[in-house]
Amino acid sequence: MRKVKFTLSLGLCKREEVITFDDDITDEEIQEEYEQWQVEQLDGGWEEVD
Repeated sequence: MRKVKFTLSLGLCKREEVITFDDDITDEEIQEEYEQWQVEQLDGGWEEVD
């Protein structure tokens, strides 16, 4: 098994998660998983204000 720590930081906020993959996963596949994980962690939006 391959353990990889995903990290996402924004200002003072930091999110980390250790993910376990099968040994045969490629670095490119891990990058794809990271990019999907990153999108799932972000919760942004906008609203109109006076």
